[in-house]
Amino acid sequence: MKKVLNIELKTPEDFVSSVLSGHLMEQVLSCREAGNNACVVILGTLDEIYVAIDESNEKRLINGKFKFLNQDDRSNANASTLLRLKSFKKRSMLNGVPIFWKGDDSGFFEGEDQWADILELAHDYLLDGSLLGFRQRPADNDREVAAASMLHRGIGDSSMRELLKDYTLAFVPRGIYARPIEDLEGWGPKRCKQIADMVRMIYR
Repeated sequence: MKKVLNIELKTPEDFVSSVLSGHLMEQVLSCREAGNNACVVILGTLDEIYVAIDESNEKRLINGKFKFLNQDDRSNANASTLLRLKSFKKRSMLNGVPIFWKGDDSGFFEGEDQWADILELAHDYLLDGSLLGFRQRPADNDREVAAASMLHRGIGDSSMRELLKDYTLAFVPRGIYARPIEDLEGWGPKRCKQIADMVRMIYR
């Protein structure tokens, strides 16, 4: 199955207006219903979002959509709008569609070129989202126990340790045919030798 990433791009102005109008909610739900990975990327910084909030509320004040006693009350509207945007951001993330902007704390948008950061984001989504680099690093005499426990949820270390007194982890063919490990891409003689004792050519 091919991996797909849907990225919804928004200017700060579009982000503010689409949250307030409910349009972005519909887009987030559509992304979720499509079943693909998705995210929203704001093409700007948080400061630019602040400016967009202020300009949006100024227009709404002029058009009579806010019942303010005076112009100073616009700051209260700005704070209220910001809270609404932050709340939407949290709920969008809970629905599986995170929202990013330049300079946020996600770790993806730290560079000067936001388009390059978007490409890095897409790369990690589609090719390099694995958490295996953070797996535990047990001592040599505990590696087999740790690996077996991770493979079989609900069976603890002590039970696995007892099982492994009489059994060992092994590689067996998945189907009616499996290539010899020497024929696998990236598997040279040294690497093959490391797992040779664990290979069992048992066909099901």
